[in-house]
Amino acid sequence: MKLFIKLLSPLPERKFIMACKQQTVKELRNEIKRRILAITTEPITITLCGYELMDDDNVEDVVEPLAEIGVSILSSTHAAGNTSVKTAKSQQPLVQPQQLVQPQQPIQSKDTETKTVISKKEHGEAPGKPSKKSKLYPAEIAYEQAQSSSDEDGPEVQSLGRENWTQRANTITMEELDGMPEAEFASIKALGCIAYKEIVIGADMTPSASSYRVSQVLKVTNNTIHVRVIRDLKPRQKTSAKKSAAQRRANLLGDDEQALNVELERENIYCLKIIS
Repeated sequence: MKLFIKLLSPLPERKFIMACKQQTVKELRNEIKRRILAITTEPITITLCGYELMDDDNVEDVVEPLAEIGVSILSSTHAAGNTSVKTAKSQQPLVQPQQLVQPQQPIQSKDTETKTVISKKEHGEAPGKPSKKSKLYPAEIAYEQAQSSSDEDGPEVQSLGRENWTQRANTITMEELDGMPEAEFASIKALGCIAYKEIVIGADMTPSASSYRVSQVLKVTNNTIHVRVIRDLKPRQKTSAKKSAAQRRANLLGDDEQALNVELERENIYCLKIIS
């Protein structure tokens, strides 16, 4: 569609012929504005026979081919309206930073003040400071009770305490271990003391059970435990009276190679006893 474009006062008197390919009046106005940017950068409005065209209308519905479209700068009434709005906004008082509303701090009475106490069992006490009794919130009381209950052994296992498990591990005998009830793998705890028999494969590829191995538990995972072997309770054998003190000590405490960290799979444990 061909249209005649005429610039109206106060724009310079110019006339153009334009091929309109736009669908809406808004698109047509933006295209005319783009083409006359060298003449003016002010907002424009387009008219037909003195009437302003609405942006939402389709061009083909309101404009016929070879119609004359007038282009003018927005009227002074619009400009005055915009100016008044800007003036009203500029006259609004600025808010100073000091006038911003500060959040109210809760007032706490010295008589009703309650301090939050971090669990000493989990984090330890501050060095050089004596322990003091403090009030605990209900959630912290439940946490302390859960921690204390998780450290207690089951009814089948008698807790000996960490201070004397070493003495017990060095003095326990095979007869005592045979008389103890067999424990479950799930009852093993880190830093505890256990005795176990391991399934070993002999030179003839025949599986057999080893002697009791008294060990300290270093780490427990789902199906694996890491232990440090302390003693290997082998059956007693007849020896000569000239056996040296070093050999007697080796029978009691085991060789140096046995006092190593061992990674033990759950399926390789034949018999499990918990000492502490």
